[in-house]
Order: sequence, then structure tokens, then C-alpha cells
Amino acid sequence: MAQQQIQAAVQVALGANGAEALVGGLLSAEGEQRSQSEKVLDAMTEQHPNECVVGLVRVLRQGGGAVERALCATLLRKILTKGQPPVWPSLAAASQQLVKAELLNVMKEEKDRDTLRQTGDLIAELICKVLGNETWPEVIPFLSQSISSGVVLNMEMALLMLADMVEGIKDAILPNLDQYCGALATCMGRPEAGVKLASLKALKSFIVVFDDDSERVKFQTAAPELLKIPDAVRQQGDNDPSRQAYSELIDLAEDCPEFWQPCLPSVTQTMINNSKAPNVPMDDRMLAMEFLLSLMESSEDEDAEPVLKGVLPELLAVLLEFMLDVEDVPQWHLANDEEHQDEGHGDHFMFGEIAVDRLAKLVGGKAMMPVLGQMVPVLLGDQDWKKRHAVFTCVGQMAEGCTDDLLQDMGTLVSICVKGCQDPHPKVRWSACQAIGLLVDELGEHLGSSEFHTILTALHPLFKDKSSPRVQAHAVLCMVDFIQDCKLEVVQPSLDDVVATVIEIMPGAPYLVRDASLKFLSSAAGEIEAPEFAKYYTAVMGTVNAAMGQAVGEKSPEVFAMMLHTMAMVGRASGPSCFSPDCPKMMVYYKDIVQATVQSEDSEADKRDVLEVLHDVASIVAECMGRAFVEYMPLVMPSLMEAVKLQPSVKLFDPEESMSEEEAENIDIVEMDGKLVAVDAKLLDYKAAAIETITALANVLREDFMPNAAQVAELVTPLCNYVSHAEVRQAAIEQQPALLSCALDASRKSGDTGGQDASFAQGLLGVQWPALVQHLADYEKADFQATAPYALESLGKIMGLLGTNLNEEMIGKAVDRVKPVLECFDGLRQDRLQAKPGDLDEEELEDLEEELELEITLYDKLETFVNNLLKILSDRASAWLETILPHLTPLLDKRHRPELQQMAVVLTTDVCEFAPATGQKYVTTLLPIFLEACASDHAGLRQCAAYGVGVVAQKHIEIVKPFAAQTLAKLMEVANRPESRTEEYQSATDNIISAIGKIIEHHSDVVDARMTADTWLKFLPLKSDIAEAVVVHDQLIRMIEKRDVKVLGEANQNLPQVVPVMMGVLAGGDKLVSQDGARRMVGLLQQMQSGIPQDIVEGTFNRMSPQEQENLKSYMATQG
Repeated sequence: MAQQQIQAAVQVALGANGAEALVGGLLSAEGEQRSQSEKVLDAMTEQHPNECVVGLVRVLRQGGGAVERALCATLLRKILTKGQPPVWPSLAAASQQLVKAELLNVMKEEKDRDTLRQTGDLIAELICKVLGNETWPEVIPFLSQSISSGVVLNMEMALLMLADMVEGIKDAILPNLDQYCGALATCMGRPEAGVKLASLKALKSFIVVFDDDSERVKFQTAAPELLKIPDAVRQQGDNDPSRQAYSELIDLAEDCPEFWQPCLPSVTQTMINNSKAPNVPMDDRMLAMEFLLSLMESSEDEDAEPVLKGVLPELLAVLLEFMLDVEDVPQWHLANDEEHQDEGHGDHFMFGEIAVDRLAKLVGGKAMMPVLGQMVPVLLGDQDWKKRHAVFTCVGQMAEGCTDDLLQDMGTLVSICVKGCQDPHPKVRWSACQAIGLLVDELGEHLGSSEFHTILTALHPLFKDKSSPRVQAHAVLCMVDFIQDCKLEVVQPSLDDVVATVIEIMPGAPYLVRDASLKFLSSAAGEIEAPEFAKYYTAVMGTVNAAMGQAVGEKSPEVFAMMLHTMAMVGRASGPSCFSPDCPKMMVYYKDIVQATVQSEDSEADKRDVLEVLHDVASIVAECMGRAFVEYMPLVMPSLMEAVKLQPSVKLFDPEESMSEEEAENIDIVEMDGKLVAVDAKLLDYKAAAIETITALANVLREDFMPNAAQVAELVTPLCNYVSHAEVRQAAIEQQPALLSCALDASRKSGDTGGQDASFAQGLLGVQWPALVQHLADYEKADFQATAPYALESLGKIMGLLGTNLNEEMIGKAVDRVKPVLECFDGLRQDRLQAKPGDLDEEELEDLEEELELEITLYDKLETFVNNLLKILSDRASAWLETILPHLTPLLDKRHRPELQQMAVVLTTDVCEFAPATGQKYVTTLLPIFLEACASDHAGLRQCAAYGVGVVAQKHIEIVKPFAAQTLAKLMEVANRPESRTEEYQSATDNIISAIGKIIEHHSDVVDARMTADTWLKFLPLKSDIAEAVVVHDQLIRMIEKRDVKVLGEANQNLPQVVPVMMGVLAGGDKLVSQDGARRMVGLLQQMQSGIPQDIVEGTFNRMSPQEQENLKSYMATQG
């Protein structure tokens, strides 16, 4: 509709009966006419607000149809209370008076319920959001008169209005609160269902708004009467009002649990009685239980837990009865797609299932297990399969609810589940598998070998149970849970048998069994590192290849994409020697699936799902093929670039607009240009994943990626400041160093520092650096705090790539942006520390935990920035360092999480190592903190602190020397602790040994270096922290070359200890020593041959693994 047409239509609407015609157009069944009328209304509202509002009020009062009148009330509410900017202030005084008078007249004279309700909502919102009670004093007397009028419809509508506006008129009501309490009690006693419900709604609002104890106590006597309302309104023959009543009660339980505390035991018993009353409809029984659980979840633990424990047998019995709402229907047994898993499960079963989880969280496993333990034998012995099915549903949900409490009952729970695997009814067996999966999800890391083998023995027959493919598939999925959640040493010894069984059942298996098998193989491949998985490679790849051939009749490309992904995971786990020959065939499959996806009739969202899986396959294959993958880039890049170009649909978000759970999951709400908008989150996730795949390909191909670099940079670099989605921003930010590295590699390879590649690198830097710096400048924008750490890291990586070639002015611009970011996070931390956990709900606690994890990430990424900055500027960065150190040093306090302490230790160590003149001022403060942290139970903190001690011992010799002896004593004490050689602390111990070595080397004049060196040698070779191992082993070589008696002893008496260490270093291959160090070490060994007892050499050699022996032989043959 052209603008000229709209203006003409506006003039018509302004004429006689124009408003009536406009309203009629808005109600038209013709979409085009309705759309045109909406545009006219928008134009009228903007250009002629007085005439528009007065016209709608006229139709509201005089319109011939109830639908028209109700619509006018709705439109007026939108125009007067939701407009941007608000329309009310722009109305003439006469128009405002007309609106107020006529709206009250509607409430007095209108007979249509919907129109009354919409008008009441309008008045309430005008009072609360626009006018306030003072400018419309007639409203409260009107409400009082209507409530006491005895006219049922007027009473009901006035009560609903009062409920909606009580917060806005609280101060006006407070002096007469007792009278309102009495009036509401009288209304609750009325027989009419509508009045009862409206009075319940009003009373709920009063209880929530008047939250002072002296005010709320006035309503306390109404509590028992409130609980009677659902039954009272149901007895009038309609179930809907009772459900509405329960809905209000549930809201009151969640919003104001304190109101119910004085009568919590009686409330609990009343709701239990209601939930098990046979004459009450099942839906109402379920709502009674929902009210009780919601109340208890909102109450303090010390109030709720004792009450629930007292009635736990009754409660659990009710929930188990709900879970009998399940049928064995033929569709459930189908296994040709992912549908029908919940087929036959009624609403009450679904509610009972979730309710058990909620109840378990409230009372804990220690309370649940004895009660359940009494019920289980009876229920498992019952002939009704539904009761046996309910037991395993209950066990599984209970595991989710109270993990820690159930550890002591692991054996009992395993025994129960094993019985279920042997049940004659397939739905019971399936439910037992479900319980096993949930148990393993929660308790898997504590599952021992004996329990695992007990379960595996019970599952094994189900793996091959072709008569019940849904059970068969679920049994295989249990193995996925074992792989992902149990200790690998518990599961891995049985994998040969399980893999063989899965390979056996896959050929010709229905969809669900095949899909479960693929998930198992992918999970196993993801957990077991190469080359351990290689022994399965040939059999698994052959089976999956065959399955792809058998699935030709299936139309969905998704099936083939998942198979290809499994093959890729198996290939990566088996190592390049196995996988490389098959990679070209993988890419043939890749091409075929891409073509099938493009040509399929699937939705665009489904196609994106397939392509996302394929993109991951491409990155895995590229990782294996290396630069040979370049020939497949023309196949892979088009869909990746299309994904990067995608723009989600954006629509204004109305917080009051209801949406389904699925819709809520698939959108993100973001602020754009001061407005809230909803964007397609799933599409943006796909876009982010595509950027990550491109980054992976760039890292593999290096300079061979350059043909794609310009287009990628043009599209991706601007996304570093993409407002709509944090994951897209992060992916774009993390890609920048990889792109620049490709360009720099290409420039170096060409040897033409002023050529095309160098120019591209310079131009790319000129775009990247400002984008990343700007990102830090925008740290206060919504969600930008989540990605600011990654911008710091990328800037740091770019500094690492360019070193001193980077313009210091550019560095300065980045440096200036760091302090405000740290100040922002300091503020968040202070708020977090002041928060009292007892005052926060579960969601708020999770938000605080996420915030803490983000701060840890910030300082982790800041270390990359600081480390590379100091390598360029060293002490020239002193002034800047002095501005950020006050943000770091408080984090060294033990009151902070060890992860935060760890990052502070790492950053201050960097200052001491790379800016020594600045760092020396802090050494005496840092050294005792580092030493204390060396004994931390947190392995990461212990490791970083030990490294820090080594740095200051080496870099600040004169400052540390007075403290060297006590430093050495502390390090020796920690090194000799029983846990120091365990896997958890091995890397930390390696750094402690490295620090000891530096004290031996640099402080031998103040410590007993010879005795210390004996202990030092006993810990060598180091094998866990590879970087530190190389440093220490190079130190060992230097000391031997110098014939240092601290290591070799008098007359080389320590050779029997030194030689096995050197052999062990070389046996580690190229991991444990530098290339030059290996050459020198071989030379030393050859020089020492005549002085080494042969039995020591042979004994050391024989204790090595075959691979270690091979490494040592190779070095001795080729070095020296």
C-alpha cells in the first residue's frame, strides 16, 4: 500500500463512521485488507492521536458487535500503554478526560465479558504504567463500589482489575488494608466460581505486594480457605475453573513461599490428600502435587525438608501411581526412526517422572533410598508390568536428583537395574536401560570395575535382542554413557568384546540400532587416543561402509552424514597411518552427500544440520591429510562461505508475547539500536561453527589457504563486533591470528617481503587490529564481556606472530583498552563476593558460576596478551604494568578460587620473567605466596607456582639468595610428599624439580647443592610437563659436560644413577630433549661407555617398552 493511499485512507477514517470502518477492516478475514487497515491505524496513531483514540473509544462504547468493542479495548491498551513514545501525554486534556470517563462507564454498563476484561486490563495498565492513582482518583472508589455491589459480573471484573493494579495503588490502599482483607474474604465465600477465582487472584496480588510481616499477617487466616477453592469451583460441574485456581495457587507458592510457612505441614497434607483422592480428576490431582512441589522448591531447605521427609512414603506412592499412566502400544516398538519413544506415555506419567527428580533434589538420596527400598521388592514382584516399569523410571530420575547421596547405595542400585534387564516385558527392560544410562550420567566417575562388569553382563544379551530393537538400541546407548562418564581404565578392557558385538549387530539393523551403534563407535573413538583405536579400524570402517550401502533406500542425507562422521572419528582415533589411505574415499562420500543435501526436499534448517556435520568431517579429514587436503577446498569452501554469509531473520521482541518452549530454545534475545529483537539462534550457531571450521582449515593448510584468505577476511573480520551472537563473535575473533599467520607464511615462502603476500598481510593487519581493539572498547555492550577475553588473546597471538615488527603505536592502542575491561570484571567480582548464596535461587547461582568461569577465562587469555607484549617491550611496558598489577595481585589471595589464583601467579610470573626490572620490586612479596601455592591441593595452581619459583630463582638471583635455603626446603618437602608422583600432580612435581634444579645451579653457594642434586636426580627423567622436561634435561647435559661434581659425584661415583636417566631421556624420543641436547647426550653416553657397569645398562634397557627401546637405538645409531 503506497504512502499516498495510506494518507487517503487515514482521511476516510477520520470522517463520520470512519473509526467503525477501520475496526471492521482490522477484523476482516482477508489478510490484505487486514494488513492495509493496520498500516492506516499506525499512521493515524502517529499523525492524529486525539482523533484516533477518541474514535476507538466511541466504537468501544457504541459499537454494535461485542467483538468490535473488545478489539477497541485491546487497541487502546496497545496505543495508550505500549506506544513508543507513549501516546497519552500527546492527547489533549479533553481527550484524556473523555477516555477516563468512558472507560469507567464501560465497566459499569457493558455486558460482554471479553470487552469488560480487555477494558479492565486497559484501566489497570494506565494506572500502573502511565497515570498513577493520583491523576485518576475515581478508579479506587469505583472498584470498592463494584466489589460490594452484589452484581456478580461487576464484582468479578473489579476484583480482576484490583489484582492487576494493586502494585500501582499500594500506597492508596494501605490505610484501608483491613477493609480490603474483609472484602476479599467475603468474595471468596461467594458461591459463584468466577467471583471465587477473581478474589483468589486479587488476594494473591495483595499477598505478594504487601510483603511486610505486619501487613502479610492480615491475610494469613485466608490460607486454609484458599486451598478449598479448587474443590469448591470444581463442584459446580466444570474442571477448567479448578485448574485456573491451582494455577493461581502455584504462582503464589513460587512468588511468596513465606506466606505458607506457618501452616506448611497442614498445607502439605492437604495437597497430598488432594493428589491421591480417587474422586478428583487426575489432572487436578497432578496440579495439587505441582503446587506442593513448587512450594517446597521455593521454600528454605530447613523449612521444606523436614516436612517432606515426614510424608515421603505417601508422596512417592502418589508419584508411582501417576507413572502407571503408560500403555504398551505397537508404535513404541517401531525402530525405523527417532519417533515414538514416548508413545504410550500419558501426561500423568510424564509429570510423575519429572516430579520424582524434583522430589529427590528436595530431600536427597539418603532419604529417598530407604523408602524406595521398601517399595521395590513389592513392585518388582507384581504381575503388572506398569509397576515394574515405574520402579526403573523412579530409579533413573532419582539418580539425576541426588547424585552425591547415592554413592553409598551404588551396589543396590546396580542390582535393581540388573533385574530390570532380565524382565520379560520389553518396556520394562527399556526402562531399566534408561535407569542405567541416567545412573552412569550422574555416578559414572565413581563406578568401579566390578559394578561395570555386573551391568555389562546384564546388557550383553540385550545387545543381540533383535526381537526388541528399541531395547537393543537403548542397551547400546548405555555403552555411550559408560564411555563418556566412566573412567577409561574401567571400560577400556571390555571394549574389544563390545566393539565386536556392535560390528556384529549393525549389518541390516533397523535405524535406531544402527544409530546407537554409530554413536557408540564415535564416542569410543573420541575418548581413546591414537593409536589405541587402530586395532578396530579395519573392522569398523568395513562395517560402516557396508551400512552406508545398505542405507541407500533411506532418503535423508542426515543418515549418511552421521555415518561419514563416525568414519571420520574412527579415522582420527586410529591415526594417519590407518586413515590417510581412506581419506580420498571419504571426500567422495562427502561430495555425494553435499549434492544429495542440496537436491533434497528437506527444510533449510535440516539441510544446515547435515552440512554442519559434514563441515566437522572436513576438518577431521584435513587434520589427517595435512596440506594434501588443498585439492578438496573447492568442494568444501562453498557451503562454508554460504554459512558465513547467512543473516538471521530479526523481529522485534515483546516480552509479554507468549511462545512455545521450542520457539524459546531456538531464539536469542539481543539488544539492537536500543530495542529488543529475537534472532534465529540455531542459524547463528551454524554460522559460528562454519567460521570455526574455516579456522581449522587455515591452521592446517597455512600458506596454501591463501586463495581463500581475501574472501574469508572480507566476510569474517567484521564479525568480530557482531552484535547478535556471542559465538559468532568469538569464532570470528579467534580466526584472526590464523588468517594472519597464513599470510605471513606465504610472504616468507615467496621470499618477497614487499610482494603481494606481504601487502595482503599488512592490509589484513590494518583491518584486524582496529576491529579487535574496538571490541575491547565495546566491553560494556550486552554479551561483549563474554568475548572480550578472546579479543585479548587474539591481539596477543598477533603480537606473537609479528614480534618487534609490530608498530608500537598500534600496541599502545590495544594496551589502553585493557584496564577498563579489568575494572569491569573487578566490579562483577565484588558484586559476586557480596552475594549471599542463601538468598539466590538455582538459576542465579548458575549465573554467578558462569560469571566466575568467564573471569578465569579472561585472565587466562590476558596471559597470552601480556606474555607476548612483554617479549616485545620488556620493561618498556613498565608504566602500563603498574596500572594492571593492582588488578592482579588481589587474586593471589587464598580466598579466591584456585583457578583465579593460578592465573594471577602465571601473570605475575610473566612480569618477573620478561620485565625483570619491573618484576624485581615484587619478588620478595611474590616468593612466599608462590611457595605456599606450591603445596596447594589444586594441581594447576601448584604447577604454575612451582614454575614461578623457578623463574625468580633464575632471573632474580641476588634478591632470592637470602631465601634460597628455606625455598629449597619447602620445594623438597612438597616433592617428597606421597601424592607428588601421582598422575594428578606429576606435572606440578616436574616444575618443582625444575625449580630445585635452578636453585642447585644458581644458589649452590648458600645451599647443600650436592645432597640436593642426589634427590633431584632421583626424579629424572621428567615425562609429564614436556616443555619443562626439555629445560631440565638440557640443564643436566650442561652440568655433565662441565663435569659438575654436584651431579656426577666425586670420581664420577654417581654414573650408575646418571646413565639410566640419560637413557630414559633418549627413550622418550623427541619429546623430552631438544635436537641439539639429544646429540650432545648421545656423545656423553658414548664417552662414558667404558666407565658404566654393563648390567646397569642392560637392566635399564630391559625395563623399557619396545617403543622406548626403539627410540634409544635410533638415537644411538644416528646421533653423535
